[in-house]
Amino acid sequence: MKFALYSAPRGTKSQAELIDLSAAMGLDSLEIFSSMEFARPDFDEARRIRRYADERGVSICCFSVYIDVTGDDRREQLDRLRAYAHVAQILGSPYLHHTLCSDFKHPQRIAEGREVFFARAVEGAREIYDYAASLGVRAVYEDQGFLINGTDGFDAFLRAVDRPVGVVADFGNIRQANEEIVEFIHRFAPHVVHAHLKDSVILPATTDQPYHYPTLAGSLIRETAPFAGTVPLSEGIDALRRCGFDGVCSLEYGTADPALIARARALVEG
Repeated sequence: MKFALYSAPRGTKSQAELIDLSAAMGLDSLEIFSSMEFARPDFDEARRIRRYADERGVSICCFSVYIDVTGDDRREQLDRLRAYAHVAQILGSPYLHHTLCSDFKHPQRIAEGREVFFARAVEGAREIYDYAASLGVRAVYEDQGFLINGTDGFDAFLRAVDRPVGVVADFGNIRQANEEIVEFIHRFAPHVVHAHLKDSVILPATTDQPYHYPTLAGSLIRETAPFAGTVPLSEGIDALRRCGFDGVCSLEYGTADPALIARARALVEG
């Protein structure tokens, strides 16, 4: 199992800085997010970043996009994703990972319109999977928010999409469905190709605060630094290892702290 960074530390101004940080930490891969140079699809920037990453000995293990394909402007967003699939191809990333619905904080709104949102998510995932596959890139999806989350909900999504999409096991997101990552990994082990390492604490339901996410049970989640929360990180890594996972587990926490990165890396690489 390999380890990579994901999420830019505060103050980061370019993808090149993330590549430099990865190289300085002795890491040979990096997950890139659609920010900074890639706030919009830019093929020239992708070529430049690919050249620089190659020079620094860092490969791009995944390209991730935050987007909503369930809204009324979904055609525009799907066209944008098609362009990002080309960015992923140019970067040499084997995977294009993108969200499906941007609403992570209002479970009631999702519940009331679930059938419509779900159908749009499935339609969008099929289109992007097929298009990315034509470029040699595989579309992958994570347990996310209230629309595509929980073992049963995610299973329903995979069945409806009916494509060999890859699964990203996100250690933290699954908590919004009041589950833990070990169960998710065991359920979808044959399809897991990538993982996101993150930590959080669960708090009693109070007035919503920034960076607090509600669960289906009504409690709140606050993300923390790795090893500062209560996500069963070691158990999740062990589950991946037992299932034969040999992909990349990315640290989804913006930090340049060498000690924290080294501790997370040691956990993943064993």
